[in-house]
Amino acid sequence: MWADKVQPYPVGTTASAAKTSPGPALVAPMASLWSKLRSLDVYRDTAVTLVLMLYQASLSAFFAFAATFVLSLGLLVSGQSVEKQSSAVFIAGISGTSAVFHLLAVFAAFSGLLARHRWRQRPEQPMPPWFWPWRLLRRSAWFTVTTVLLIHAFAYLVSIGPKALHPFQLHFYGAICLSSFNTAVVDVCTRELYESETVNGARHASSSTSTSTSNSTLSLRSRDMKQSFWRRVGRAYVRNVGMIVALSAAAAYIQVASRVVIKNDWELVAFSLGSLAFRMLILKASQRLTLHHGKVHERTIYLSTAVPTVLIDTQVRFIQLRVQDRVSINGLVAVMAVEPALRLTRCALVARRLRRLRNRKSQSANRVAVTGVTQQVDRVLRFAAAEVHADMCSEYIAMACSASIFYFFHGHPKFMWRESPRDDDTVTVSAARSTPRYTRVSVFLFQVGLEILIDCVCSVWELLLDIPLRVAASVKSHSTILFVACAVANVSVCCSLYAAH
Repeated sequence: MWADKVQPYPVGTTASAAKTSPGPALVAPMASLWSKLRSLDVYRDTAVTLVLMLYQASLSAFFAFAATFVLSLGLLVSGQSVEKQSSAVFIAGISGTSAVFHLLAVFAAFSGLLARHRWRQRPEQPMPPWFWPWRLLRRSAWFTVTTVLLIHAFAYLVSIGPKALHPFQLHFYGAICLSSFNTAVVDVCTRELYESETVNGARHASSSTSTSTSNSTLSLRSRDMKQSFWRRVGRAYVRNVGMIVALSAAAAYIQVASRVVIKNDWELVAFSLGSLAFRMLILKASQRLTLHHGKVHERTIYLSTAVPTVLIDTQVRFIQLRVQDRVSINGLVAVMAVEPALRLTRCALVARRLRRLRNRKSQSANRVAVTGVTQQVDRVLRFAAAEVHADMCSEYIAMACSASIFYFFHGHPKFMWRESPRDDDTVTVSAARSTPRYTRVSVFLFQVGLEILIDCVCSVWELLLDIPLRVAASVKSHSTILFVACAVANVSVCCSLYAAH
């Protein structure tokens, strides 16, 4: 499981920062900032943060390109080439393959939750890596296969249905609901395995019989154990309703973005700012919901930050690749110049929130109240550091996802652009196709280089304000898995919605 507590000042934070204040020191004297700027600790921490972020982004980009290539082939088991597949068969293939990717990520995540626990029958020795995944697969395989088949069938039926329903992309929303059902099933199977076959699960189950409560994330309450399997699945499904709504909102945004026509620099800037405002609205709502809970897990912070950032920023990068022959390089620079202003504004908001908490702490004489404020300060710091790291990595993942979709689906016979009348008809389409590939690659590399420069400057400033970016190293493996899953899920969502009926 993920660590519940992460030190707000990991190794690498400057000594002056550790002795002065627990949060961002926007109110610190200029002399203190200048002394930290001359220290090597800030630059070392910046380098470590960037190396970790680029490693995670590169790995996510590799899987994004691989997933996009597989999705571009349509229904693999049909034995037909993409040109010979009907639109209904191709959409069914994309929907089913996307579901397989999603279910594999869910299965890996829940298997990882069980990996650290000991088996009740052999508590003295650790189990091999394949032990818990195999036992979980035995419990959930039938449901998973059934879910994939249902998604295939539903997508095919929607595709051959009335054409008036095609613009609503019902095959995608149906796949979300069915995949969430299978996620709930795997969730319940994991909890049952934890309670019945792990040492800690048996201990918590026995203690819950007398206390009716348990502190474990995976433990079942006593009343849940008496319920039927399907009732527990229903409760788990309800817990995932928030994610279903978030994915549906992101899908609606992608549908709107796919119909946007950009003709000049100002329209590109306006679309980017609107997307940024929409993303900030989602992030702010998720931050409020997360920080109001007693415990904040890093996986929750990364999930609530990375998913909307990757989904929305991919569309912005995607539009940039599609219209780069109609806008100048100044338009692209203007769009990317918004990010440092946004990150500096976020630092100011974090500092403002921490000042209020410190004032409340200094005015309170109650020890319990002071402890609560200290814990809240810790949550704000952890959320700020995780949000910065997830935001940085998500930018590169969005670039990779948009580039992979553009590379494999540009001119694809089953993709929406090919017959789209929106891009100034044949003139724009032919101009886009005649654009040399090395020009598009050079623009992509220019975006990556500019993004690295922005991250270097902003990371130094954030470390000067004592935001502990090194906290990301403590959850490296888990955040890497999450970013890879986000990248694969992102290309799956985009390809499913861009597929032409």
